[in-house]
Amino acid sequence: MTLEEFAKKAGVTFVECDPEWGGPVGYKEKDYPNMVVAGFKTKEAALKSWLKSSFGEQLSKVVTKLLVDSEKSKVKK
Repeated sequence: MTLEEFAKKAGVTFVECDPEWGGPVGYKEKDYPNMVVAGFKTKEAALKSWLKSSFGEQLSKVVTKLLVDSEKSKVKK
């Protein structure tokens, strides 16, 4: 499973932002539908920010490693 797939299952959606926010990408969480975190240059940057803000620095590294390892195991099969 990719980080993007994981985020979508967790209820994250991406939105297009106006240029004055600093970047064209933002995200919303299903748990907080009236809040947008905006101003990212890429979807990947938004995903990493969401992961870190949701789980903290250390746990987000562990989740990332688990996701990468799960993708690697799919390729081997």
